[in-house]
Amino acid sequence: MAATEDFQRALDRIAQHLAPESEATSQAAASVTITLMLQQTRLPADLGPITARLASLLEAGELAVQRNAAAALSACLESSDTPVVACIENRVAERAAALLEGGAEDGSLVLNLLVLLGTLGEASEETAQLVLDAGGPQQLLRHAELQCTEQLQEAAVDGCCKLAASSAAAKDAMAAAGALPRLAALLLGGGDGGSGNGSGSGAEVRVRALLCLGMLVGGSPERQLELAGVPGAVPALLRLMRQQDDHDCQQIAGGLFKELAGNAEAKGAIAAALKEQQAADASAKFL
Repeated sequence: MAATEDFQRALDRIAQHLAPESEATSQAAASVTITLMLQQTRLPADLGPITARLASLLEAGELAVQRNAAAALSACLESSDTPVVACIENRVAERAAALLEGGAEDGSLVLNLLVLLGTLGEASEETAQLVLDAGGPQQLLRHAELQCTEQLQEAAVDGCCKLAASSAAAKDAMAAAGALPRLAALLLGGGDGGSGNGSGSGAEVRVRALLCLGMLVGGSPERQLELAGVPGAVPALLRLMRQQDDHDCQQIAGGLFKELAGNAEAKGAIAAALKEQQAADASAKFL
């Protein structure tokens, strides 16, 4: 009990520097300190008041303050249930999505905001719904693109997974926002996972994309048919099933292909993809 009380007092003392009248450098430093404290110490704490202060800093004029506040909000949500109400009352999902929609260009800020949307997506049904209402799926998918850095791709697709897992309504919203072709495109990227310069997608990104696609098409014949009709999607699954370098990708791709193959209406698209793959294999023998 004493350790918990000491931890709460320490957090509250640091949080005093989040006040609006504090200098931006103090606010940024306090946000980082809170993030580190929550990540390194697993003790219960009332984070509601701290969350409210951090939420207001998302609209601060200083980039470093916004960046660090977003990271601290994710740390709060991952540490306790107490920030959930404060996130709802202080429009954290709306503020984060608005920053992304407004064209935030700083890579670290964008990364922290994507992580925050994903964390909100899994924190509670209420916060997940607010992410949907704020246009979160569109913002996540906008950064699940091959031209984005691999780090941003991974954060975006991870956020998509967390959001899709929250409810059937979230899956519907993700699909309506164009998740299937966007995520399938990441399977076609074929990056080596090492450059991080946006030239392709790495293994972790592909695994997450496969997992999210599996959640979206599972039990939905309509979405299975849509995915089967995405140009290059089925051949990409076949390639991932046949490769031997990544067992996780191989297994998940196999399960996803089985899901599509079980849909009678998708058999035409699958047959065409198999024919295309056979032709490509035959051509490769002469190269």
